[in-house]
Amino acid sequence: MCAQYLLQASHPPGFYRTSRNNVWIDLDKEYNRIPEGTNITYVAEGKVTCGFIGISPIPGTADSGDVYRVGINQKIYIVTTRRLYSNTPDTDDLYYKVIFQGNNSTNYLMNGYGYYYVKSKYINLYKNGTKVPNDAVMKKVYNLKTLKEIGVRKSKDESNNDNVVGFLQANAEIETLPKESDSNWTTVWFNSERAYVRTKYLTDVELVEKKTKVKNLFVSNVKNNQYVLSWSKSPGCTGYNITYTGIGKNSKAFFKKTDYKKTSITVNRSYFKNNRNIILVNIAANYKTGATEATQIVLSLDNRPPKMKKKRLNIKKKQISFEKMLIPVDIVQYSKNKSFKNAKTVWDKKGGGLRAIKKLKPNTTYYIRYSITTDVSTLKGYKKIGGILSKTIKVKTKK
Repeated sequence: MCAQYLLQASHPPGFYRTSRNNVWIDLDKEYNRIPEGTNITYVAEGKVTCGFIGISPIPGTADSGDVYRVGINQKIYIVTTRRLYSNTPDTDDLYYKVIFQGNNSTNYLMNGYGYYYVKSKYINLYKNGTKVPNDAVMKKVYNLKTLKEIGVRKSKDESNNDNVVGFLQANAEIETLPKESDSNWTTVWFNSERAYVRTKYLTDVELVEKKTKVKNLFVSNVKNNQYVLSWSKSPGCTGYNITYTGIGKNSKAFFKKTDYKKTSITVNRSYFKNNRNIILVNIAANYKTGATEATQIVLSLDNRPPKMKKKRLNIKKKQISFEKMLIPVDIVQYSKNKSFKNAKTVWDKKGGGLRAIKKLKPNTTYYIRYSITTDVSTLKGYKKIGGILSKTIKVKTKK
């Protein structure tokens, strides 16, 4: 298995000769997996401040090595700001517990989310509930010459190494506060509070514009029966171009945003229409010299199930039962109005399909349609999302 952070390529199965430090194996250990249904929460987002940070299965040096490595200025989700001591005697480094999702097609890791560990000294925390000051200006580390990294300090006292709260390596980007800085010391926003670095090691990000494709694009949640997407901020970008397209013959874009500012978007369910159950979302980062190549993610809903048949329904005065349905009814929508105005939606909460809709009015006409659900792995745990709704059936309850 090649180390992608060095080779930036995936190879077909086979035997390759390479150094052990360029290889890792994902052992998919049980203690790293997050069980299905777990409500996953995080207290901060962390930005990587070193060239590549190792994602370790334990707080310390694992025998199997890192399961993956995340590049500089990329985002990682932090479970707790409490730093953990190493479990192995070969290092005194402290670690943060993080959430990380593997993707077999790109990272050679397990599907779904797991708990892992990263060295805290190379993470800049953006704690939930805190904001970067409005007048902050992004700078980057450069001109280190013989230095490997520079320290971020709580105070301007270089004689006291106990005030070092983190380290920045070349090309690490950090918010600075120009009004509070001078030619010797620059005030920076580090771990969600003010800190200090030597001014001579910082330069404007815009002097050398480096375009970064959108990374870590994934489904972060399912809310109101709709996909919510999130991605890592592309450093220095001015916004994002977002398009939705179909697949194959329906590949023409039907949704466009040319300068979207956020790093999260809800995909409106209305775009899954005309029996379109697959959407290809394309997101590119905008820069002054143009946009990057788009990053893509495929979203899908379960296909439209067959229309209900009256012979499969048990119609009574105040309820309609679905026990005879050949396909489980996970979600049912019903209304007295053909256009489904003021429609009611009922979900199967127990599993195995809905058995009936109740508390109906006798001798009343109802319009009914249904769908089945799919489990989706998200940052908030596994969530259910309803598929394409069936065609409508018209039924009348008994007198």
